[in-house]
Amino acid sequence: MPLQLQNSFQVTASFRKQLAVLAELTKLRITFFVSITTLFGFVSAKGYFTIDALFSCLGIFLMACSSAVLNQIQEHEIDSVMERTKSRPIPSGQVSVKSAVLLVIELFFLAVLVFSLTNWTTFWLGVVTFVWYNLIYTPLKKKHYLAIIPGSVIGALPPMAGWAAAGRNILEPQILLIAFFFFVWQIPHFWLLLLQYRKDYESAGFPTMFKRFTREQLSRITFAGIVFTGFIGVSFPIFAFVHAWYLIAIILFAFIYMVVQSLSLLDKSLKVKSFKPVFIGVNLYVLFVIVIISIDRFILP
Repeated sequence: MPLQLQNSFQVTASFRKQLAVLAELTKLRITFFVSITTLFGFVSAKGYFTIDALFSCLGIFLMACSSAVLNQIQEHEIDSVMERTKSRPIPSGQVSVKSAVLLVIELFFLAVLVFSLTNWTTFWLGVVTFVWYNLIYTPLKKKHYLAIIPGSVIGALPPMAGWAAAGRNILEPQILLIAFFFFVWQIPHFWLLLLQYRKDYESAGFPTMFKRFTREQLSRITFAGIVFTGFIGVSFPIFAFVHAWYLIAIILFAFIYMVVQSLSLLDKSLKVKSFKPVFIGVNLYVLFVIVIISIDRFILP
């Protein structure tokens, strides 16, 4: 192989590795979904895209990335003792804390710059999300096993930011229902992770629900949370978010399918690896509701 071509392959491989590290450091899968929920809030309010949708999504995405990097700085020592997180960029030594701090600052100010192109409500919702996650939820989850409840406010704010970017009042009943949907969903979402990675959380010293409940009890509580999340999803037609009868039928079918799949949580002999399919199913249901409502808003704005 010619030396020039070999060097080119090495540069490409190095660049891909750097991108992979950056994606892991900014928790790209989570932060991208956060921007999707922001877009969902905008589309729900407006029924179509404008340039304001782009600015609000990009601003929230950059703020979420900055928040994610700061979170990994805050928890890098804990991450190093958890099997699930020990290979993250900071505990694995791929990125220094100093470099991560610089990235937090850069992403934060980029987000502020983008938010300057939106309205003040969108800007402040982005800032509140950042503060709530890093200065309230992150320290609190090290102290109390119910930290996920106030922590779930974080997921409720991005769709509100999208709604505000569309020029709507964030106290309208429709967006409050959407925010409540995302708030409630995050609780069983987290408990399913806890059920699956119990040893990791306990070895890291996090207070968990297992101090008060057995695995069977927590599984049943999680099932109740999943059903409640589903009920909120099927209530959207009441608030005129879904008009087409066939789309309403699809959401109802998805709700029933999710609940039936989650019935395994009531099985006392359920193995740890069995929590993952339920986890995926619940998250897919939320994504499915987002897609269906967005389609309906485009058809009948």
